[in-house]
Amino acid sequence: MNQKIIPLHHLSMRSAFLPNPYLGKLTLREWAVLLLLSEKKSVPEIADQLCIEPKSVHNNKNRISRKLHLPGFGELNLFAGQHRDLLFYWYGILTPGKGGPGAVRTVPVSFRDKGFPVLR
Repeated sequence: MNQKIIPLHHLSMRSAFLPNPYLGKLTLREWAVLLLLSEKKSVPEIADQLCIEPKSVHNNKNRISRKLHLPGFGELNLFAGQHRDLLFYWYGILTPGKGGPGAVRTVPVSFRDKGFPVLR
């Protein structure tokens, strides 16, 4: 079965399936933080699960908010919670086989349970 990946720029910005047209700008680390936020994880929990400092989680949250044009952390948490299932879906489409510098090296067990790719 051949799966065709549709580039983000081919999608309508008004697509009902894409919760935010800027998701394609996120790095893999930012995706990991966003997906963990959607699971209602706290900053210390995210830092522990990704083996990074809590300050790095705050920095990632700040970059995600800016890239997605969300006015603050409250809006980011609300967005992540409201669109949890769609975020996991789009993670699989927008990040197929990505790796390289800055890539997420540790993927939470909960990601693997959902069948999403594990980067090594």
